[in-house]
Amino acid sequence: MESQEKKQLRSYFLEFRKLIAHKKTRSQKIIKQLTVLPEFKNAAHILLYDGTENEVSTEGLIKRCIARKKHVYLPVLKNIGIAEVTDINTLRPNKLKILEPVVKSAGLKSASFVKSFDLIDLAIVPGLAFDRMGFRLGHGSGFYDKLLEKLPEKTRLIGLAFQEQIVNVLPQEPHDHKMDMILTDEGIIALVKAKPNG
Repeated sequence: MESQEKKQLRSYFLEFRKLIAHKKTRSQKIIKQLTVLPEFKNAAHILLYDGTENEVSTEGLIKRCIARKKHVYLPVLKNIGIAEVTDINTLRPNKLKILEPVVKSAGLKSASFVKSFDLIDLAIVPGLAFDRMGFRLGHGSGFYDKLLEKLPEKTRLIGLAFQEQIVNVLPQEPHDHKMDMILTDEGIIALVKAKPNG
């Protein structure tokens, strides 16, 4: 069962994040840092997310990756899966109003579920907040924790956030996943990968 502290932090950051200014230009700064990293340059198969209006924007990054012939995957809420994206115009909002690949839908260039996550070299991860040890605060559905659980050990995890979303310590639970690195508009927070609680 989730702690009361985590619930309170989630409520706070859901509202606080709306107040963060200059998200577009700051997102561009974060994405610029990402694209020069060796972890990004060397990755052929990248799990991305399509950001909501209050998250670090990744729309331009998705387009750039597709143009560079990188294999781009986005989460699909159904069955906690991912699907490859070759055209950003085929994305449609799911029940949470988050854009995702349309899987086997008539009339559209459909995507298909990826059966194995083993190809994923790099996962770009959103969050309501991150701490300086690399742990993230999600929206509470557990979707991303379950998704990240399916990734192979070799996959590098990079969280994207505005500087205001960084805190010293977040409450941890056994299912929480630690990032390898966090990028903000004020720089890189480099981390050593480790399993939660040990």
